[in-house]
Amino acid sequence: MEMISVVAGPDQTLQDDFAINFEETIKLGIHTQQQALDYLGGRIKIARKSTPYGQARRNYVQEALEAVSSILLAHVPIENLNFRPKALYVAHMARR
Repeated sequence: MEMISVVAGPDQTLQDDFAINFEETIKLGIHTQQQALDYLGGRIKIARKSTPYGQARRNYVQEALEAVSSILLAHVPIENLNFRPKALYVAHMARR
């Protein structure tokens, strides 16, 4: 509910319109940050240079964390895996 409030403010009509965006995650059974990272990580591929020992295997969560922290809105800094500044920036863009 916090993100809905940030994006839509107190306007109930806007909140209802924005709430539709959560329907897909509910259908997919994504309710936690961990589940969201697993979902994202399974659908992205980050190109890496090969090392003499081959590529290091990374799990889906690591892939998603790297993508969200360094690729998505790369100009918004992430410190100590605190994604709140990026979330607020996305909410601000959505509200505009």
